[in-house]
Amino acid sequence: MTKFSQHFIFSALMFVVQTTYASEIAKDKNKSGKKPDTKESVDSPFRISKETTRILEPVHPDAYMDYVAALNESANQGVKPEDNAAVALNLLACWSKKESDEPMEEIWFNIFDRLNALDLMKSADSPIFVSYYNFNNHEDLELTARVISENKYKNALRIDQDLTHSTEVEQYLIKNKHVVEYLINEVSKPQFFDPIIMPVIPFGSYNVTKYKQFAELLLLQTRYSNSAGNQQDAIKSLKALFQITRHLKCSKVFLDRHTGFYFNVKASQLAATMIQSQNISPETLKQISILLNSEERVPETWQFVDETHRFELLQIIQLYYLGLHKSDQAEFMEMPNTDRLDSLLASQKVDWDSSLIIANSMIDELVKLAITKSGMEYREAKRNFKNTYFSDPMADKMIKDAALITASRLLRFKDSEKRNGKFVGTFFALWMMTETYESREPFLENEEWIELTKVALDIKTYQLKHSKLPKSLNELYKDLDRESPQSIFGEPFVYLVEGENYHLYSKGIDGIAQDGIWHDKIKNGKGISDDIGIYTKQLVNIEAELDTDGM
Repeated sequence: MTKFSQHFIFSALMFVVQTTYASEIAKDKNKSGKKPDTKESVDSPFRISKETTRILEPVHPDAYMDYVAALNESANQGVKPEDNAAVALNLLACWSKKESDEPMEEIWFNIFDRLNALDLMKSADSPIFVSYYNFNNHEDLELTARVISENKYKNALRIDQDLTHSTEVEQYLIKNKHVVEYLINEVSKPQFFDPIIMPVIPFGSYNVTKYKQFAELLLLQTRYSNSAGNQQDAIKSLKALFQITRHLKCSKVFLDRHTGFYFNVKASQLAATMIQSQNISPETLKQISILLNSEERVPETWQFVDETHRFELLQIIQLYYLGLHKSDQAEFMEMPNTDRLDSLLASQKVDWDSSLIIANSMIDELVKLAITKSGMEYREAKRNFKNTYFSDPMADKMIKDAALITASRLLRFKDSEKRNGKFVGTFFALWMMTETYESREPFLENEEWIELTKVALDIKTYQLKHSKLPKSLNELYKDLDRESPQSIFGEPFVYLVEGENYHLYSKGIDGIAQDGIWHDKIKNGKGISDDIGIYTKQLVNIEAELDTDGM
């Protein structure tokens, strides 16, 4: 074939392509000869802002049209413009799910990440949060729109509103009084969550999961009872609410899990409000703290407590758990540390599990406040804890109390199964925060501290033998810091999980010695000072046992 023939065939093909393309363009042109602007041609009852367009269009080319279509459909269901962000994001998630095999959690994260709005995904008061965590039926936009538009009890569910004089809420609760009573009495029974045994109770006005409805009703009842001054009724409904949300959080269904999380946050906010009430009785305060501890909600709840009240409330609750009445509290607080430890060990009234949680909450709060004041990151704040907060006498006393309680909790367990890595790790986290010799003195003067040290070395030996850490210790890492185990033990204890045994204490008690320097001193039974000579000698003995006998 000649070059002329090749050129002719190529030109003919290009002509056909161009003609076809031009004819398709002509079909889409309007009478004025311009392509229709699909955005302008949509008859929407809403005025779409440029900012909304800017945010949505990069997510998907058709996002703008999908958004307008969603608003048109939602308008018939009563959705207001301020709620439209939730509808749009629901639709985008639904679209993304059809186009992708990724888990819905990943899809949601990617959408918020691309919108540079990850903070909105976690904001409990945001309509986007409500959509994401609570009302998110990805296959049914109409249902989503209907639920979001349900504003009848929206304001009544706000935590800062006085519900005492709300006739609408009162009538709603009277109407469903039988449901509230049933939930309070039956929710603690295992069969309550059995779908076969669970009786059908007429309830509610819209079609969402019954547990979500029950949680919403109990939340409303708790707020109403608390506002009306009925603290004991509020405690009953709050307890039932936590039990339902605990079940939802363990569900295999994504929507149920996040519904449980959402109401857990709301319940914790409410518990914090009740704790800070000026009229709360000591007995009610203790009941709430017991409830929060049983649900492991203490850390989440304290974030909703006014900063100025946290120390006082934590200390009050801690002393309740030590079994001390108000008449005994002042005397206990004036005891020397060593006497306090003996007193705690001798007490038969101490709720040790709860005390440990409260002690950890104290530590967390002090560290968080250190971060707030200094702008440091969490790990840096822990390392600099001494410089930031030990000048505060109250903080100093609380940190010592927390460490003592935790140590006492550990010493109570003599068998290795119960004295697991989680408790040991917690102890060392507290230990490293008490960086002054005076703070550590009660531990150094007690043989039990030596026993705890041996437990720590046993953990290290386990790691060396099996090339992995005990399961409980790994779980602790995941709970407290996913990036590094170092932040749990503090810098001087990095080598508890890395390197040779002696590196556990190679940086010294006061953290000033360098790697290896202390090794010879320990082998010779000599420490930096005579005060800790017994401590270092005991470590030599432990090390020798590990060298010959292992675990």
